[in-house]
Amino acid sequence: EYYERTTQVVSNQLKRWLENTTTIDEEINVWYNWINIWSQFTLESFLESNIDVIKAKVPEDSRRDLDVETLAKLLPWSNDAVRGYIVFTYNPFLEMSLVELLRDELGKWWSRNMNTLVGGMHSLADGFFSRDVLKETDDLETNAQVFKVSYFSFSSSPNRDWVEVSCYETKEHPKRTYTAQ
Repeated sequence: EYYERTTQVVSNQLKRWLENTTTIDEEINVWYNWINIWSQFTLESFLESNIDVIKAKVPEDSRRDLDVETLAKLLPWSNDAVRGYIVFTYNPFLEMSLVELLRDELGKWWSRNMNTLVGGMHSLADGFFSRDVLKETDDLETNAQVFKVSYFSFSSSPNRDWVEVSCYETKEHPKRTYTAQ
């Protein structure tokens, strides 16, 4: 819980910044700014930093929406506390970038009930093609930004699996969902 409270201060900063965006370009810029700031830290260097180190590495104008007071109370962790956390949680990622660890949590890009397509994920693109011909030529769009890939299956009929790929709305196209089997 202490780890979550400590890293949540950094995650919450990004969430607040994203809440104040209105376009995808603004969201992208917010992500880049947040990544540039927090990728200066490994998990270990972040947990062992004191608030003065954080302030030195995080520009003052980028401390907006960063709960510095809470972070000052939670940091630094002692070397023994960091080692204890690693041993207790079986987390081997001490030297990994703080951003790499938090992005999976933030994006919820991993869960215990993730699935893999029959034949492997590389077969996803093949589902949109049939004998070198597009199944629905007017249904595909280049440079679409995907925000969700949903996988559906029937345990009684594994050959009927299908995937829905949802893309953001653009100036040229409304929000779209493509289906492949």
